[in-house]
Amino acid sequence: MHTNKNNIIKLINKKDKWSLKGQDDYFLKIIEYYLEIYKAYMKKEHPVLKEKHWERVIDFMYTFSRAGSIYTFNDFCLMIDAYFDTNFDAKIQCDRNILHFATEGILMNRVNEVFCRFDE
Repeated sequence: MHTNKNNIIKLINKKDKWSLKGQDDYFLKIIEYYLEIYKAYMKKEHPVLKEKHWERVIDFMYTFSRAGSIYTFNDFCLMIDAYFDTNFDAKIQCDRNILHFATEGILMNRVNEVFCRFDE
């Protein structure tokens, strides 16, 4: 049966592709958190993604976490929460899909919003 969790687990089991040794639970927990928040916010399950799309999400999150010094589960949770608290312009019609979240612009905006607050 194709479910997001099955597709993610299958992909993580091929972890030689990334240097994820010892980090598989880390990414799975982040994704599970995202999917829980998505379900609560959207009142439905996240669409099932193909393995190649999960590969893109995990690869980008891994690369971004190393380049942006986002190392902890809690850091990602804060960014996910901020993402769902964002009111996107109505013209954008954001569906809150994790493929949208796991992009450089969105993640950089969340880093700036959550970790780089400036006093006015």
